[in-house]
Amino acid sequence: MRTWQLMHGVSEDEIWKAIWNVGGPPKLSHFAWKACKGSLGVMDVLCRRHIRETSCCPVCNHHEETIMHTLFECKHAGTIWMQSEFLDLLTEAPSGSFSDRVRWMAEKVDKEQLRTFLALAWASWFCRNKAIFEPTTAFDPIGVATGMVKLVVDYVEYNAKVGMQSRSHHFPSAGRWFAPPGNSIKVNVDAHVTHGNGVQLGVVIRDDAGALMDAAVKSIDADWAPVMAEAGAVRYGVELALWSGAGSTAGLHESDSGE
Repeated sequence: MRTWQLMHGVSEDEIWKAIWNVGGPPKLSHFAWKACKGSLGVMDVLCRRHIRETSCCPVCNHHEETIMHTLFECKHAGTIWMQSEFLDLLTEAPSGSFSDRVRWMAEKVDKEQLRTFLALAWASWFCRNKAIFEPTTAFDPIGVATGMVKLVVDYVEYNAKVGMQSRSHHFPSAGRWFAPPGNSIKVNVDAHVTHGNGVQLGVVIRDDAGALMDAAVKSIDADWAPVMAEAGAVRYGVELALWSGAGSTAGLHESDSGE
Protein backbone atom coordinates (compact mmCIF):
# COMPACT_ATOMS: atom_id res chain seq x y z
CA MET A 1 0.00 0.00 0.00
CA ARG A 2 1.37 3.38 -0.95
CA THR A 3 2.30 6.04 1.58
CA TRP A 4 -0.52 8.29 0.33
CA GLN A 5 -3.12 5.63 1.13
CA LEU A 6 -1.66 5.10 4.58
CA MET A 7 -1.75 8.83 5.33
CA HIS A 8 -5.10 9.76 3.78
CA GLY A 9 -7.10 6.53 3.54
CA VAL A 10 -7.84 7.15 -0.13
CA SER A 11 -6.03 6.32 -3.35
CA GLU A 12 -3.87 8.98 -4.92
CA ASP A 13 -5.62 8.31 -8.24
CA GLU A 14 -8.96 9.43 -6.82
CA ILE A 15 -7.61 12.86 -5.86
CA TRP A 16 -5.63 13.10 -9.10
CA LYS A 17 -8.75 12.57 -11.20
CA ALA A 18 -10.80 15.07 -9.19
CA ILE A 19 -8.19 17.78 -9.74
CA TRP A 20 -7.07 17.14 -13.30
CA ASN A 21 -10.58 16.55 -14.64
CA VAL A 22 -11.91 19.80 -13.21
CA GLY A 23 -11.31 21.57 -16.52
CA GLY A 24 -9.54 24.75 -15.42
CA PRO A 25 -6.14 26.18 -16.41
CA PRO A 26 -3.21 23.78 -15.93
CA LYS A 27 -1.70 26.16 -13.35
CA LEU A 28 -4.84 25.82 -11.23
CA SER A 29 -4.53 22.05 -11.23
CA HIS A 30 -0.79 22.27 -10.51
CA PHE A 31 -1.49 24.48 -7.50
CA ALA A 32 -4.26 22.19 -6.21
CA TRP A 33 -2.12 19.09 -6.67
CA LYS A 34 0.79 20.64 -4.74
CA ALA A 35 -1.61 21.63 -1.96
CA CYS A 36 -3.01 18.09 -1.81
CA LYS A 37 0.50 16.63 -1.71
CA GLY A 38 1.44 19.01 1.13
CA SER A 39 4.25 20.65 -0.82
CA LEU A 40 3.21 24.31 -0.80
CA GLY A 41 5.94 26.44 0.76
CA VAL A 42 4.13 27.40 3.97
CA MET A 43 6.13 27.95 7.17
CA ASP A 44 5.06 24.63 8.69
CA VAL A 45 6.46 22.73 5.71
CA LEU A 46 9.64 24.83 5.58
CA CYS A 47 10.22 24.41 9.30
CA ARG A 48 9.89 20.63 9.10
CA ARG A 49 12.43 20.68 6.28
CA HIS A 50 14.79 22.76 8.45
CA ILE A 51 14.64 25.69 6.03
CA ARG A 52 12.97 28.00 8.58
CA GLU A 53 13.36 28.12 12.34
CA THR A 54 9.71 28.81 13.11
CA SER A 55 6.35 27.71 11.75
CA CYS A 56 4.60 30.94 12.80
CA CYS A 57 2.40 32.53 10.14
CA PRO A 58 4.15 35.64 8.74
CA VAL A 59 0.81 37.21 7.77
CA CYS A 60 -1.32 36.98 10.93
CA ASN A 61 1.20 35.66 13.50
CA HIS A 62 -0.79 32.48 14.14
CA HIS A 63 1.42 29.97 15.90
CA GLU A 64 1.48 27.58 12.95
CA GLU A 65 1.15 28.35 9.25
CA THR A 66 -0.14 25.11 7.78
CA ILE A 67 -1.59 24.72 4.30
CA MET A 68 -5.10 24.61 5.73
CA HIS A 69 -4.48 27.76 7.78
CA THR A 70 -3.12 29.62 4.75
CA LEU A 71 -5.88 28.62 2.35
CA PHE A 72 -8.89 28.88 4.68
CA GLU A 73 -8.15 30.55 8.01
CA CYS A 74 -5.58 33.32 7.59
CA LYS A 75 -6.98 36.83 7.46
CA HIS A 76 -7.11 37.27 3.67
CA ALA A 77 -8.35 33.72 3.08
CA GLY A 78 -11.02 34.17 5.75
CA THR A 79 -12.28 37.31 4.01
CA ILE A 80 -12.58 35.43 0.72
CA TRP A 81 -14.43 32.42 2.12
CA MET A 82 -16.79 34.54 4.23
CA GLN A 83 -18.11 36.05 0.99
CA SER A 84 -18.22 32.79 -0.96
CA GLU A 85 -21.00 30.35 -1.76
CA PHE A 86 -19.11 27.66 0.17
CA LEU A 87 -19.31 29.20 3.65
CA ASP A 88 -21.97 26.81 4.97
CA LEU A 89 -20.32 23.76 3.41
CA LEU A 90 -16.97 24.62 4.98
CA THR A 91 -18.45 24.34 8.46
CA GLU A 92 -19.10 20.66 7.72
CA ALA A 93 -16.01 19.89 5.62
CA PRO A 94 -13.02 17.88 6.91
CA SER A 95 -10.23 20.02 8.31
CA GLY A 96 -7.41 17.49 8.50
CA SER A 97 -5.83 18.19 5.12
CA PHE A 98 -6.48 19.92 1.83
CA SER A 99 -6.74 16.58 0.02
CA ASP A 100 -9.45 15.42 2.45
CA ARG A 101 -11.36 18.65 1.91
CA VAL A 102 -11.10 18.48 -1.90
CA ARG A 103 -12.26 14.86 -1.99
CA TRP A 104 -15.20 15.67 0.31
CA MET A 105 -16.12 18.77 -1.68
CA ALA A 106 -16.01 16.83 -4.96
CA GLU A 107 -18.78 14.60 -3.60
CA LYS A 108 -20.94 17.57 -2.57
CA VAL A 109 -20.76 19.97 -5.52
CA ASP A 110 -20.74 19.81 -9.31
CA LYS A 111 -17.68 20.23 -11.52
CA GLU A 112 -18.17 23.96 -12.06
CA GLN A 113 -18.51 24.62 -8.33
CA LEU A 114 -15.44 22.51 -7.57
CA ARG A 115 -13.51 24.57 -10.11
CA THR A 116 -14.63 27.77 -8.37
CA PHE A 117 -13.70 26.28 -4.99
CA LEU A 118 -10.17 25.57 -6.20
CA ALA A 119 -9.92 29.04 -7.78
CA LEU A 120 -10.78 30.65 -4.43
CA ALA A 121 -8.14 28.55 -2.68
CA TRP A 122 -5.69 29.67 -5.39
CA ALA A 123 -6.68 33.29 -4.74
CA SER A 124 -6.03 32.78 -1.02
CA TRP A 125 -2.54 31.51 -1.83
CA PHE A 126 -1.94 34.50 -4.11
CA CYS A 127 -3.01 36.90 -1.34
CA ARG A 128 -0.72 35.18 1.15
CA ASN A 129 2.29 35.58 -1.13
CA LYS A 130 1.42 39.17 -1.98
CA ALA A 131 1.16 40.05 1.71
CA ILE A 132 4.56 38.48 2.44
CA PHE A 133 6.59 39.51 -0.59
CA GLU A 134 4.93 42.86 -1.34
CA PRO A 135 4.03 44.10 2.16
CA THR A 136 3.76 47.75 1.13
CA THR A 137 1.26 47.06 -1.66
CA ALA A 138 -2.39 47.37 -0.66
CA PHE A 139 -4.89 44.95 -2.22
CA ASP A 140 -8.46 43.77 -1.81
CA PRO A 141 -8.79 39.99 -1.28
CA ILE A 142 -12.31 39.98 -2.71
CA GLY A 143 -11.07 41.75 -5.85
CA VAL A 144 -8.24 39.25 -6.19
CA ALA A 145 -10.66 36.33 -5.80
CA THR A 146 -13.08 37.81 -8.33
CA GLY A 147 -10.29 38.26 -10.86
CA MET A 148 -8.98 34.74 -10.30
CA VAL A 149 -12.41 33.18 -10.79
CA LYS A 150 -12.88 35.23 -13.98
CA LEU A 151 -9.58 33.99 -15.37
CA VAL A 152 -10.66 30.40 -14.76
CA VAL A 153 -14.08 31.01 -16.34
CA ASP A 154 -12.47 32.67 -19.38
CA TYR A 155 -10.17 29.69 -19.83
CA VAL A 156 -13.11 27.28 -19.73
CA GLU A 157 -15.04 29.41 -22.24
CA TYR A 158 -12.07 29.32 -24.64
CA ASN A 159 -12.02 25.55 -24.38
CA ALA A 160 -15.75 25.39 -25.03
CA LYS A 161 -15.41 27.53 -28.16
CA VAL A 162 -12.64 25.32 -29.48
CA GLY A 163 -14.66 22.23 -28.69
CA MET A 164 -17.63 23.51 -30.70
CA GLN A 165 -15.36 24.29 -33.63
CA SER A 166 -13.68 20.90 -33.60
CA ARG A 167 -17.08 19.14 -33.70
CA SER A 168 -18.46 21.24 -36.55
CA HIS A 169 -17.49 21.79 -40.17
CA HIS A 170 -19.77 24.81 -40.58
CA PHE A 171 -18.32 28.26 -41.12
CA PRO A 172 -17.98 29.82 -37.64
CA SER A 173 -19.81 32.94 -36.55
CA ALA A 174 -17.86 36.03 -35.51
CA GLY A 175 -18.23 35.19 -31.82
CA ARG A 176 -16.78 31.67 -32.08
CA TRP A 177 -13.24 30.39 -32.10
CA PHE A 178 -11.99 29.41 -35.54
CA ALA A 179 -8.86 27.58 -36.53
CA PRO A 180 -5.83 29.38 -38.01
CA PRO A 181 -4.45 28.44 -41.44
CA GLY A 182 -2.67 25.11 -41.76
CA ASN A 183 0.71 24.66 -40.07
CA SER A 184 0.18 27.69 -37.82
CA ILE A 185 -1.00 28.44 -34.31
CA LYS A 186 -3.55 30.74 -32.71
CA VAL A 187 -2.82 32.62 -29.49
CA ASN A 188 -6.02 33.72 -27.71
CA VAL A 189 -5.50 36.32 -25.00
CA ASP A 190 -7.65 38.12 -22.48
CA ALA A 191 -7.16 40.66 -19.69
CA HIS A 192 -9.12 41.60 -16.59
CA VAL A 193 -8.56 44.91 -14.78
CA THR A 194 -9.51 45.25 -11.12
CA HIS A 195 -8.61 48.75 -10.00
CA GLY A 196 -6.52 48.62 -6.86
CA ASN A 197 -5.74 44.92 -7.35
CA GLY A 198 -3.71 44.89 -10.53
CA VAL A 199 -4.26 43.20 -13.88
CA GLN A 200 -4.85 39.53 -14.65
CA LEU A 201 -3.74 38.17 -18.03
CA GLY A 202 -4.74 34.90 -19.67
CA VAL A 203 -3.30 33.08 -22.69
CA VAL A 204 -4.39 29.93 -24.56
CA ILE A 205 -2.32 28.59 -27.47
CA ARG A 206 -3.72 26.01 -29.92
CA ASP A 207 -2.58 24.53 -33.20
CA ASP A 208 -4.48 24.46 -36.49
CA ALA A 209 -6.40 21.36 -35.37
CA GLY A 210 -7.59 23.01 -32.17
CA ALA A 211 -5.30 20.96 -29.91
CA LEU A 212 -4.14 22.74 -26.76
CA MET A 213 -0.41 23.52 -26.86
CA ASP A 214 -0.07 25.74 -23.80
CA ALA A 215 -2.08 27.93 -21.43
CA ALA A 216 -1.20 30.29 -18.60
CA VAL A 217 -2.50 33.03 -16.34
CA LYS A 218 -0.51 35.88 -14.81
CA SER A 219 -1.18 38.71 -12.36
CA ILE A 220 0.58 42.08 -12.63
CA ASP A 221 0.68 44.78 -9.97
CA ALA A 222 -0.31 47.67 -12.24
CA ASP A 223 -3.13 50.14 -12.74
CA TRP A 224 -3.64 49.95 -16.51
CA ALA A 225 -6.45 51.11 -18.74
CA PRO A 226 -8.32 48.21 -20.40
CA VAL A 227 -6.68 48.80 -23.79
CA MET A 228 -3.22 48.73 -22.17
CA ALA A 229 -4.13 45.53 -20.35
CA GLU A 230 -5.19 43.88 -23.62
CA ALA A 231 -1.87 44.97 -25.17
CA GLY A 232 -0.07 43.46 -22.20
CA ALA A 233 -1.99 40.23 -22.74
CA VAL A 234 -0.87 40.12 -26.37
CA ARG A 235 2.74 40.62 -25.31
CA TYR A 236 2.38 37.88 -22.71
CA GLY A 237 0.96 35.63 -25.42
CA VAL A 238 4.01 36.24 -27.61
CA GLU A 239 6.35 35.54 -24.69
CA LEU A 240 4.56 32.30 -23.83
CA ALA A 241 4.60 31.17 -27.46
CA LEU A 242 8.34 31.79 -27.69
CA TRP A 243 9.02 30.14 -24.34
CA SER A 244 7.00 27.03 -25.20
CA GLY A 245 8.59 26.66 -28.63
CA ALA A 246 5.39 27.47 -30.47
CA GLY A 247 6.89 30.78 -31.55
CA SER A 248 8.90 29.00 -34.26
CA THR A 249 5.60 28.48 -36.10
CA ALA A 250 3.58 31.19 -37.86
CA GLY A 251 0.72 32.36 -35.69
CA LEU A 252 -2.31 34.58 -35.18
CA HIS A 253 -3.28 36.55 -32.07
CA GLU A 254 -6.91 37.00 -31.11
CA SER A 255 -8.40 39.10 -28.31
CA ASP A 256 -11.98 39.97 -27.39
CA SER A 257 -11.06 43.64 -27.08
CA GLY A 258 -13.01 46.05 -29.19
CA GLU A 259 -10.25 48.67 -28.97
